[in-house]
Amino acid sequence: MSGPPRTCQACGRKPVAHKRARVCYDCHPGGPIVPPPCRRCGQTSDYCSAGLCGTCHQYSPARLRPASCRDCHAWGVRRIRNWLCHACIGWQGQYPTVGDCHSCGQRRHLGRGPFCRLCWRTASTAHRQRRKRTGHSARRYQPLDVMAANRHGQQLFFADLDKHTRHQARSAWSGTPRPATTTTPLTADAKTATPKRKPRHRQLALWDNRPPTWAASHGIPDPPDSRLAATLNALAADLAARHGWSRTTRKRVRLALKVLLGQQPRPQPPSGSRARATAKIRASDVDRLNTLGLYSASLVRLVLAEAGLLDDDRIPAIDRWYARHTAALPAGMQHELGVWFDIMRNGSHTPPRRRPRAPITIWVKLRHALPLLEQWAAAGHQSLREISRHDVLAALPPGGNPRALTGVALRSIFGILRARRLIFVNPTARIPTGAAERRQPVPVDVELVKAALHSPDPARAALTALLAFYALRRDQLRAVRLTDIHDRRLHLDGRSITIPPPVQQRLAAYLDHRTRRWPSTANPHLFINQRTAAQTGPVGPRWIRLTLQLPPRALREDRILDEAHAQPGDARRLCDLFGMTVHTAERFVAAVEHPDLAGDTS
Repeated sequence: MSGPPRTCQACGRKPVAHKRARVCYDCHPGGPIVPPPCRRCGQTSDYCSAGLCGTCHQYSPARLRPASCRDCHAWGVRRIRNWLCHACIGWQGQYPTVGDCHSCGQRRHLGRGPFCRLCWRTASTAHRQRRKRTGHSARRYQPLDVMAANRHGQQLFFADLDKHTRHQARSAWSGTPRPATTTTPLTADAKTATPKRKPRHRQLALWDNRPPTWAASHGIPDPPDSRLAATLNALAADLAARHGWSRTTRKRVRLALKVLLGQQPRPQPPSGSRARATAKIRASDVDRLNTLGLYSASLVRLVLAEAGLLDDDRIPAIDRWYARHTAALPAGMQHELGVWFDIMRNGSHTPPRRRPRAPITIWVKLRHALPLLEQWAAAGHQSLREISRHDVLAALPPGGNPRALTGVALRSIFGILRARRLIFVNPTARIPTGAAERRQPVPVDVELVKAALHSPDPARAALTALLAFYALRRDQLRAVRLTDIHDRRLHLDGRSITIPPPVQQRLAAYLDHRTRRWPSTANPHLFINQRTAAQTGPVGPRWIRLTLQLPPRALREDRILDEAHAQPGDARRLCDLFGMTVHTAERFVAAVEHPDLAGDTS
């Protein structure tokens, strides 16, 4: 943990819920949320931050206040001695055996009896008080009856108030008796002679009682190839210096590399060669680090890719989705649909040639075609060759956007299969399905835009300013670099746009926040977050939407619609100003010239 946790931005009193959060669990949106139990002691109350309670968190204000001893419950100890009083430290050093006390049943360090220190202390105090009442010589010495003394409860006390407690604890912990204090008269020779220091003897440990490391406690061995581990650690240190990783990030990456290399089998040299073989590490093995709580898989992949040891065997999300949703189709349909899916994913270099399509395009088409394919499979069809024009007409939706989008998807599937001669005729030929209705752009609530522009979050205010003034697309916001803003102008996609003062103020505030939050980052993009600050890639689309708290497309359309109202009928101006096509600009011009909006002067 690099420092104290940040304070909640909502209440300003409690620490944030975890490292990547901005608010505490009480102020969480949709909350308050019940905090999880402490991951170290299991306590369900007094939550502090980072999954730890106030007692276990090293920067918690509760650790600065006195509390009760963990063994004898004496009040007045602090965390500097691991929440133990001096007497319990000496007791644990003298009696290392841990078990269940025969009196109270608690699991403690057991002394004679065997009893814990609290039960022994209670019995000893009661015995002394009884002897004071009856006199020292009235009775003979009797052993302590610990069970009888603790039968009716125990009396707690303040810590470290006994005489010589501190010295006794130190002597018991070191295993050396207290030296006797005697005075010997000095002779004349002794006065003139120089005193010699006796060597201080040191008691050697019988066994190593140091706590095990994280890797040892999880059963992870040391890396079998020490030279490879040293090389990757040196490469990770070089990447950390170039990308400005924090000390915590460097430590986490080194630990993840050690765990990953410890799980790899020992490399076998090729037959007849003395050279050592270095096998590549699969990306799927790197992703399994998250199951151990080591959330640094992306940075470890960066180190392995830099060393040329990464085998990226991860299956793309669209491939996993396709395999999951087509598993129930007949074998013939799966084969034919697989040909279409492969051409859509990778393109085709043989006539008729096709370019690869984006995964979102494949997903949209297959999502509208799958219900019809499942319906035909349930009706007994084993192949798409058996589908006729009548089957397509009976399965198509009656109208609207569902009919148009389903028709586009079916024409794409049957068209590719007919071109590859996997089916005899195209059953979708000359079937009118209509065109999808385009949504009319509508303005956004002005109060929402004002709230986003004046947000205390510098990233949200800067994103809203760029969208509200320039109507940038979401991918353009992700791709903006620091070098694209200079001379009070924004240089993007071959255009140079003047930056007005309101946008300059919000960009300056965000750049100050970016410098304070990630002073050593090497990411060239303007907008970064906690994950991309240690790399060089852009932020994800989801981060843009969550930070804005508004749909980016709605803000873009609101800005374009406002310009279309200012210059009615000028589609060329919209194309030059916002970098859109004529077909898109005509949609906004038609929205302004709509008969229902003729009397709208806003």
